[in-house]
Amino acid sequence: MEPFSVTSYVVREKIGEGAMGEVYRAVHRATGREVALKRVVSHTQGDPGENSRALITEFRTLAALHHPHIVSVLDYGVTRDGVPTSRWSCSTRL
Repeated sequence: MEPFSVTSYVVREKIGEGAMGEVYRAVHRATGREVALKRVVSHTQGDPGENSRALITEFRTLAALHHPHIVSVLDYGVTRDGVPTSRWSCSTRL
């Protein structure tokens, strides 16, 4: 069973976590491409839109960077439950 549902991806397993969220191994349903998927997790009672704004800022910042040791950002969105997520393409195996 998937930890949570994202339309275009099959979520496999949790592979890490940090202050702003959890990272999962996922596979794109149509292409079979393996990605890292970040699920934003709020640990505070603050503004619900704040996490979404932070994710958009993170997405734009990472999308502008091009370096072999920085993951490439594919896109961002929300889960069916409205939780912000981002998808990263990794050049190495997860």
